[in-house]
Amino acid sequence: MKRSLMRALAEAFDRAARDRFEAPQAAAAYGEPEPTVWESWVFWCRGFAAGLVGDWRSLPLGERLRAWALRRKASKGSAR
Repeated sequence: MKRSLMRALAEAFDRAARDRFEAPQAAAAYGEPEPTVWESWVFWCRGFAAGLVGDWRSLPLGERLRAWALRRKASKGSAR
């Protein structure tokens, strides 16, 4: 079932906020320093991408694109 654009955006913003605001709690739990402003933006962007795609994995953009390309290549290979 495909998601509507509004639902996809709502899930993306929800995941972005969650990843951004859970980062300081996770850092405190592991005894690490609080995330910098830049790291907070990175967490937000990764969360947004994960929510938009709907797979809920917070991956760096390069890994996300690589996984997408491999899935696409595999689906084209199985269609032949």
